[in-house]
Amino acid sequence: AKGYQKLLTFEYQKKGFEWYGNRPGVESLTALAILQFTDMSKVFSIDQTVLERTLKWLLNRRDGNGSFKRNSSYYSYFGGAPTEVVDSYI
Repeated sequence: AKGYQKLLTFEYQKKGFEWYGNRPGVESLTALAILQFTDMSKVFSIDQTVLERTLKWLLNRRDGNGSFKRNSSYYSYFGGAPTEVVDSYI
């Protein structure tokens, strides 16, 4: 329960997850949050609306060309990994 509550503090105003929860979400970090919440939901009761809105936000970040929009001013979860690697993770 404590870990779940801590994870929620990294959500940025219902717009994805960010390292400190105070900027627009980072797509790769948001994908990790979805993975964690999905796994956690198997053994712990989570707020499904958090999972649904996070997934919706991430899917809305698709660019229509098989990739995701990313704000280059924010460092990626993968550092300098090629776009294809980050996209496949997301």
